[in-house]
Amino acid sequence: MKLSRLAVLVAAHLACLMLMLECVSAQSSGHGAGVGQFFFAASGSVGKFVVLSEKDGAEKFKVNNTGRPNNLQRKAVNYSPLAWYMPQQWVPIVASVIGAMMISLFNQIIGLIKAYLESIISNRRRSKAEFREDAVRVVGIKVREVFSVTAAAFVLGAAFSWTYAGPSEDFLWLLGINTAICLFAGISHEAVHRIVGRVLGIKSEYTFWFSGSFMTIFTAILGNAFGLQGFLVEKVKEGTAKWKVGAMKLAAPVFSCGIFLVFAAVNFLYPNVVFQMIYSISGMQAMAEILPFSPMDGHDVRKWNFFVWLAAFLSITVPFTLLSFVM
Repeated sequence: MKLSRLAVLVAAHLACLMLMLECVSAQSSGHGAGVGQFFFAASGSVGKFVVLSEKDGAEKFKVNNTGRPNNLQRKAVNYSPLAWYMPQQWVPIVASVIGAMMISLFNQIIGLIKAYLESIISNRRRSKAEFREDAVRVVGIKVREVFSVTAAAFVLGAAFSWTYAGPSEDFLWLLGINTAICLFAGISHEAVHRIVGRVLGIKSEYTFWFSGSFMTIFTAILGNAFGLQGFLVEKVKEGTAKWKVGAMKLAAPVFSCGIFLVFAAVNFLYPNVVFQMIYSISGMQAMAEILPFSPMDGHDVRKWNFFVWLAAFLSITVPFTLLSFVM
């Protein structure tokens, strides 16, 4: 039995129990016996139940959209090369795992093809980006950082739009929505880094990551967007305690996970494509950032304290897996 249907049945039993208790309470209080009706309908992944009670039939308890009928399904799986070799329901999680593996193996892969890439495109390595005080600014804001955040939002927005729309007529309007959501998510995510860093005396800057953006688009083509479009470059004074760097890096993934859980709950109760995209994008951000590989935030958190990283990793991984792939 699928977890979504199991959740419906559990909630239905609770609803019935609440109705029975209400009827008993009405009898014992002398206000007349409650007259109850129970309605349940299920079709595919759609489930809805409503409990009506009292003589006037007023609605007392309602849970709707246990199967997210108004949400988008991942259409990219229909065009994924992975679907040639496995059932479609496995494609999103396998694509995400491939993305995580690509991130972990990135440095080794770069080492193997470094000479070839440098001779063709550039000898500048984004992975060695450095914090710069002398960067061009407009109204106190670094121009290159604005470019980085905007480009990252567009890449992630395009990747998620392909994941849920594929090459359909929905892609363009979804691209606009997702790019706006990604821009806001990116700014708020990095703002948390910046605020915590300022309190702890650490300066930081967000920089666009071409290789990570490629991984994000590649995994979207495989069936589910997963990757990192940019990363944080910090300026740490000599003698700065490791816990300060770790705390600064941990703050943003925890923030994104909180947004993920809040909007997952909101979308459960009030299904909407915008809510679905917000929690999907925030969840992917939190999950990707907490991975223990460089240049992810989780890498510095793990270097600071393995057990803190493990607790954060499990706290993010479990709900992300359940809400993104199981339910």
